[in-house]
Formats: sequence, structure tokens, C-alpha cells
Amino acid sequence: GALTGQEHMYKEASATVFDAIKLRFADDSRVPWRQFGELDGKELQDRGLKGDDLQVTMFANLWQDGIWIESPKEDHDDSTYGPPFIAMWAFKRVSVSNEPMVYEIREEDEEFQNERQMPMGMPARWETITYSAAFVKHMRRKYRGKADALLKYLLDKYVEYQSHSSGLGYTGYSVIRKIWNEAEDREMTLPEICELLVSL
Repeated sequence: GALTGQEHMYKEASATVFDAIKLRFADDSRVPWRQFGELDGKELQDRGLKGDDLQVTMFANLWQDGIWIESPKEDHDDSTYGPPFIAMWAFKRVSVSNEPMVYEIREEDEEFQNERQMPMGMPARWETITYSAAFVKHMRRKYRGKADALLKYLLDKYVEYQSHSSGLGYTGYSVIRKIWNEAEDREMTLPEICELLVSL
């Protein structure tokens, strides 16, 4: 009980200091921010994404949301943008243990049975959920030999996002930003971010 309480207090204190830095120094170069799961239009272009700079930026922004959303946006237009990119549809986890996270590309649609939460006393209801491979198939048709590089880039960014999707800086609806100890290549501890805040 005591250890659990101490852990809770540590997390609360860390969140308070982190939020203070984020509020006042979000774009300050003195803060060693590290971002996870962020797509870069230039990197996509280098791997074969077609279009001018404006179109590349548009697709980078469109696919960025796909890193964390679980279903297509209502206003998504397949005829203009192609099938929606939903990372949890395009990629499937094949590792059983938590570490390391191993994913592969989903080449075909897959269906899963999901039990719906029902009020107590009512029989269980099951719904079929389809994880569509339409985006992957679209990319393979459109980009052919370059599809592997583009899909691997998106997969790597998804794994990066998933690997850091806990603790400070994680929202569930945006790129993850953490305050990084660059010398030791890890997230800063509470004493370290307190020292950083005092120095700013």
C-alpha cells in the first residue's frame, strides 16, 4: 500500500512538472524534447511518395492521424485520398510478450469476434470487427516496388509510437513528446525535469 501510494505521488509530481514545462517552454530549444511516432513528409518523399511538396504534406498529415485513430474519419474520401490509413488495420502484432514489439504488414482482411459489454444479467453479445487490408493493397498497386519502403516507414513509426505510449507526453490523439536525457538516451526522471525547470 505504501509503495503504491509513493508511486502515485511520484507520477503526480512528474506530471505537474512536465505540464509546467510544456505550458511555458513547449518550443524552447533549451528543453530536450523528443518526439515519437511523427511522420515526416521529406522522409516519405525519399521513400517514393508521389506528388509535389503540398501533396506530400497533405498525405503526411492525413496518415499521421492513422497512427492513433482506430476507425476512419467520417469525412474521409476514398476517391480522392485512397483507402484510409489505420495503423492497427495495416499492421498486426505477432509477438506474444511485451518486448520486443514485433509487427508485420496485414496483406489480407482479417475478422475478429469482439464481446460487447452488456448490462449485468443480459446474455453476451458478439460483434464482428474487420481489420481491412485495403490501404496496404492500394499502396502495393500504386507504388509497386516502392511500396515496401513506404509501408516499412509507416510501420516503424507505429512501433515507435506504441513503444512510448505510456507515461508523460502520451495523449492518445497526437504525436508523443517526452523530455529526453540525450546523454543516456532515455526519458528524464522527476529529479532531472525538476532541475531542468529551475534552470529555465
